[in-house]
Amino acid sequence: MNKKVIALAVAGALALPLAAKAQTANVTMYGTFRLALESTDLNNVGRNNHIDSWSSRWGIRGIESVGGGLNGIFQLELGVGLDNSGGATLDGTALRTQVVTIREAWAGLNGPFGTAKMGAGLTPWDDVLGYGHLLLSNGFEGLTTLGAGVNPGIARSGNFTNFASSTSIAGFGNANNNIGGPNSTNYDARYNNSFRYDSPSFNGLTFATHFAFIGENSSGTKAKGWDTKIDYNNGPITAAIAYSRHIDFIQYDGSAWIGHLAYDFGVVKLEGQYHRMMYDGNNGSTGNATANYWHAGVVVPIGPGWLTAQYHDRNKGVTTSATAITSINGGGGKAYSATYKYGFSKRTFVYGFGAYVKADSCAAIESIVPTYNAATGTCAARPAGSADKATALGFGVQHNF
Repeated sequence: MNKKVIALAVAGALALPLAAKAQTANVTMYGTFRLALESTDLNNVGRNNHIDSWSSRWGIRGIESVGGGLNGIFQLELGVGLDNSGGATLDGTALRTQVVTIREAWAGLNGPFGTAKMGAGLTPWDDVLGYGHLLLSNGFEGLTTLGAGVNPGIARSGNFTNFASSTSIAGFGNANNNIGGPNSTNYDARYNNSFRYDSPSFNGLTFATHFAFIGENSSGTKAKGWDTKIDYNNGPITAAIAYSRHIDFIQYDGSAWIGHLAYDFGVVKLEGQYHRMMYDGNNGSTGNATANYWHAGVVVPIGPGWLTAQYHDRNKGVTTSATAITSINGGGGKAYSATYKYGFSKRTFVYGFGAYVKADSCAAIESIVPTYNAATGTCAARPAGSADKATALGFGVQHNF
């Protein structure tokens, strides 16, 4: 009996230093679960009723002081498809088969100098873009997504790109959903194989830069990505500008600017954004193209919630191919969106939302795009099954933890 007691005492004593070290680290679980019943009507195509789980996520982050004001940090954030058990298909097309995806995966250091980290995650461009996301869970957040390939339409937010070295795959409603291949024209993206630095705040002024070896491998392309932003958040003012550079992508070299400005008057908040997206031929593809997007929005506090409304406008479309970069006159569109979000508490909300999207004559919404003639700068008559208008309505529940 005495030997057993002694052995337990020795084991406990040896474990104490490890337990003490573990207690100096702070690990936090967090997330947001969003589920919405949405009804989307595409004219000339039909209506689709479904449950969506846009941007639902679960994550953990940790920080440990290692002395001298320096901290070790890590973060792992997973996107979770709460509406989908995986493996479902529609007419032979996979429907969001990845029920769990990596949104953020970092390890690094922070201190008085700022934060430096390596891994995968959102870009500074996306940080600035997110300032204008007022529509919550509806996929028609704006018209910033151009899509890649010969038929650039107006897609839902599912066309967001995770840039890595893998090939592209088809996604729900849009065969241009590049999950990784360095060929997507999207600047709304995450970078894998990357490192990022964020400065400390200087009275509300911060700076961030992010570089990625997107396709830096022993064969194929040598695509890289580089994003940088400066933003100011102090009192009622939010102002930010970001620059994104796509270097040696499969079919183009690209660069883009985004600017955001908002002012909160208390009784109403006004906000707006402007994007300029530019593409030059590369690796055998010739020509160049430019597209512009802007939106203006308003946020009005009402009771324990707030009402938002936005107007969106994109002037052109852009096509990329192995031989040519083409700017599509009439390849843009306009959108109107609104939402009301009601808070039962600081964590639980309900919301209703709506959006109306109108595609220009040479664009379509998640459907067959009219054939474009680059020589004449015109497109053919809209074919059967090509949607130029969409209306989306929905109701959702959100819980943050």
